[in-house]
Amino acid sequence: MAKIKTEYALRNDALVHVSAVESGLKCDCYCPGCGGAMIAKKGNLKIHHFAHQQAECAYGLETTLHLMAKEILEQEKQILLPKVETTNDCPYIISEPRTVHFDKVYFEAKFDDIIPDIIVQIGEKMLAVEIYVTHKVDAAKRKKILDYRVSTLEIDLSDVDRMVSMETLRVILLDTTIPKRWIYNHLAAYYTKVWRSLCTPLRRTGGVLHRYIWCPKTRSSEDTMDCLDCGSYWGGEYDGKKDEHYYLCSFAQQINSVDDLKRFIEAKKHEYKS
Repeated sequence: MAKIKTEYALRNDALVHVSAVESGLKCDCYCPGCGGAMIAKKGNLKIHHFAHQQAECAYGLETTLHLMAKEILEQEKQILLPKVETTNDCPYIISEPRTVHFDKVYFEAKFDDIIPDIIVQIGEKMLAVEIYVTHKVDAAKRKKILDYRVSTLEIDLSDVDRMVSMETLRVILLDTTIPKRWIYNHLAAYYTKVWRSLCTPLRRTGGVLHRYIWCPKTRSSEDTMDCLDCGSYWGGEYDGKKDEHYYLCSFAQQINSVDDLKRFIEAKKHEYKS
């Protein structure tokens, strides 16, 4: 196993930087992953860092980054979220990237039978945060997230320098969206569900790729590639089954944009509960 270097370790259950402790085993620090003793290496030739006294562990670096992220979120009580888009077939952006403020942060707390890396509490709502360093969310956990409809954000730190500083990680969490993606977003799923319920399924015909439909707007055969101006979009699924020949059309309900969809939901919110 390759040796892992990090500038952070635990002492008295709190993260400490290597610059704040004595050299060697006098640092009295241990690995967040395996609990093994850490040595503070503070020579003149290499960058100061912690290393395991004995065998390396598989989860030390990942757990350290999780704890660093938790500490930053606890201090700042905010995070920059990426844009929220309706899923799969519906072509709308519900909200652009935005900073949300929250009240509490929980580390590896149980949510039903899911244990996210971090949970932040925003009012009465919970947002799960998964920190991907070496292990992505696996299929079993992803299924639970989707089944329980837990809004979950994944932050990809797999390409981040393993000696990343608190300052750099703070920028990633608070100021950037590139390494972040939604595993599941409840609002996106809700908007998609409402939109799909309003659409008329039109069967695509003609052409090698079955791209043409009889358009209710123009009352003529139209190429679906040119039909986005009225809010229609190919769904790829109809009546619960995958069918690449169907195209979902929202023209009948005059839903031509996300603003139209939001106004419709606001007017019918007693019928469309999230």
